[in-house]
Amino acid sequence: MKIRSCFLVLLLALSTPLAAQTFTLLISADPVIADPSGQVSNIDVEFVSDFATETLGISLFFGYDPSLLHVFGMSEALPGSPSFFSTQWLNEPFTHPTTGVVTPAGVGLLGAVFDFALVDTILVTPGVPTPVMRIQVLGGPGAFPGATSDLVFANGLNMPTGGTSTNVVVWRPSPTEPPDDTSIDLSSASVPLTFVLPPSFARGDVNGDTAIQIVDAILILQFLFLSVPIDCVAAADINSDGAAGIVDAIVLLNYMFLSGPAPIGLACGSQLLHGLDCAAQTVCP
Repeated sequence: MKIRSCFLVLLLALSTPLAAQTFTLLISADPVIADPSGQVSNIDVEFVSDFATETLGISLFFGYDPSLLHVFGMSEALPGSPSFFSTQWLNEPFTHPTTGVVTPAGVGLLGAVFDFALVDTILVTPGVPTPVMRIQVLGGPGAFPGATSDLVFANGLNMPTGGTSTNVVVWRPSPTEPPDDTSIDLSSASVPLTFVLPPSFARGDVNGDTAIQIVDAILILQFLFLSVPIDCVAAADINSDGAAGIVDAIVLLNYMFLSGPAPIGLACGSQLLHGLDCAAQTVCP
């Protein structure tokens, strides 16, 4: 993935030193499924300022253990629509095509400029978190239930474009004053990740009461036509096509009352559940 690094240069060229201010990160994370083919887990990142300001841009860099964690995707969560938003992550080592320099795996970055004209900015209220991005992750090849690892935002990481990382926010006190860049306080900019087993379920046992009954078919119909939520969509995916549909209710009813064929993977979950054991599934949220 190509990186553009001019976003910060544009802003820093206009900056002049102002009084010291503080930006910190708030990071929250779901447990990570210890299965490289499993569902993604989310890591949400926000920043907090101790003063009122107009924010013009931000650059964030983080490191992780690629043997335990793989980044699946990154999306911005900033208020409004930034003029520039770029992300990159390395689950494998990267060799620069021109210099031949190899960057080790296990780094990720985000860069954003909210408005190249420096007109539309993000107004930051002191102490109020501002969403920045969501990182989607999977268990890496060495992940196992009970493992722990940290995702850490840090300066000095080697970057694929050359040089090392600096986590900064570019801001200004008011539209009449020039921008300044402030390094982010990284004293608490890490999040411990816990690796867990994928969710377990028994296909056909929609309500999780250890039995397959007519109520399970009715719950599928309510889910489809009345938007009544069910705890595990995978249990309603009777024909194992990756979605819950009307055909699933029909197949289940035929199986129970007309001696129809058993649903595909009738007893199916990621581990023993109600005494039923079979291959792991990843549809269940």
